[in-house]
Amino acid sequence: MKFNKKISIVALAAMFVSPAILTESHFTSQDSTVQAATSLKGKINFVKDYDPTIIYNKNGVALEKQPDFNFNKAAKYYGGPIVANGAKDYAYAFVFGMPQAIIKGSRYADLGDGGYIKWSNIGSYSSKSGEFATIKNSYVYDKDGKRLLTYRGQKAYYAKNSTVNYVGKRYIYQPNSYLNIGNSYYINTDNVNNMDGKGVLKLNANTYVYNKNGQRTTYNGKSKLLKYDLVNYSGKKRDKTSSDDYYYWAGNKKYSVKNYKIKGQDYYYLGKGAYIKAINVGVINGHAVFRDGGSTYVIPKSDLFIYNNNLEQTTKSVEQDKKIKVDATKTTGEGDATQRWFRIAGTKGTNAQWLLWGDDSSYGYLVAENNSNEGYFTVRTRIE
Repeated sequence: MKFNKKISIVALAAMFVSPAILTESHFTSQDSTVQAATSLKGKINFVKDYDPTIIYNKNGVALEKQPDFNFNKAAKYYGGPIVANGAKDYAYAFVFGMPQAIIKGSRYADLGDGGYIKWSNIGSYSSKSGEFATIKNSYVYDKDGKRLLTYRGQKAYYAKNSTVNYVGKRYIYQPNSYLNIGNSYYINTDNVNNMDGKGVLKLNANTYVYNKNGQRTTYNGKSKLLKYDLVNYSGKKRDKTSSDDYYYWAGNKKYSVKNYKIKGQDYYYLGKGAYIKAINVGVINGHAVFRDGGSTYVIPKSDLFIYNNNLEQTTKSVEQDKKIKVDATKTTGEGDATQRWFRIAGTKGTNAQWLLWGDDSSYGYLVAENNSNEGYFTVRTRIE
């Protein structure tokens, strides 16, 4: 398994208040010892990592000058996590360096407003300015590959060496939660190793609270916990067992919080007779959650080609923003050239169809990078 050692300072947003959180490093072979809950009440311990923990302001923006803060000992926290927009991220995937569309098996540059230029006619694209530069005389086509007569109030044609603006949505925000540690300092909650001496789950979707019979109930007065909420779980982490469908990596070892089966679905126990669905948890103790087998769905951030079982590009494709069910993943290459692939559900053997995620090092092992969004598509639940 390859772990990405970089920590992005992409500012992600702070989240709605909920019970406290804990986090552990993907790179430590041993987790920090959780002291007695009484001595850690109102305190957190931090993830140990190759890179320093980043301090942010309340808007989820990294401080330009990082203060001298001792992350090696427990620190007080104030209040619950808050939600903010954070920094910008690109709304689409840069496939070969620019927004792409696939029309009838051919690659086009997507101009963002229903116009397309043949890929081979584009020499460059600036992500900063959103400008394409043509290297050939170029017609503009529609989504069906038909040549337009007019485009943007003029003839649908650009001469060689023209500049064409991309006018589609260029940026989105990637929310995340931040916790106040005093002096107007906030830390990404993914960097917290434990809180109040207890482990914690971070939600990746809104989830109802259930009892042991799968009936809706309440927990601490709440019937529903919101996406990005943080909630303590009951019990302790353990080595992954065959009965645990959901798990996380710490060092080179798999750990889990006990999975409870209720009506065929996996749940985590919060205490007080309350359970939540495991599929709605994206982070345990600061580690990205994976599922052992099963399927998930991905949402492409660009039109993407489908590859055959030999990983050869076909003329088939999937559309941007359309949910695609996948049921397996694999890697090719070695070292920095390792690529990750996802198999489209229902295709197997010599008829298997694959989608390229991209650089394997960005696949979900460092939660603080929010790198479930760094490939060519976002992933609902990480599988291996």
